[in-house]
Amino acid sequence: FPNFAHRSVRLHLLMKGRMPKNHRLPYEWYNSPNIHLTTLADFRDFCRSEGMRIMQEIPLRTQSRRATSRIHVFPNLFADFAVYHIRPEGNRPG
Repeated sequence: FPNFAHRSVRLHLLMKGRMPKNHRLPYEWYNSPNIHLTTLADFRDFCRSEGMRIMQEIPLRTQSRRATSRIHVFPNLFADFAVYHIRPEGNRPG
């Protein structure tokens, strides 16, 4: 999901005071089909409150001219997308 705590989104909100609209998010905020905008920190809290265990979190930088790369430092600020592997709490593999 797109990370709405990414620095470019924060800057856009600070400078323009409006939700970003771009090639990845081409809809107005009120007309966005099947997408719920969130941040990595909010998603972690949601998983915890819903009894979901985060098995793996992969914060990514995709807005670079270089290849997509994994973010290790301050992911909620620098990752523009994230991929999660989650499962209900209590389930164990195998």
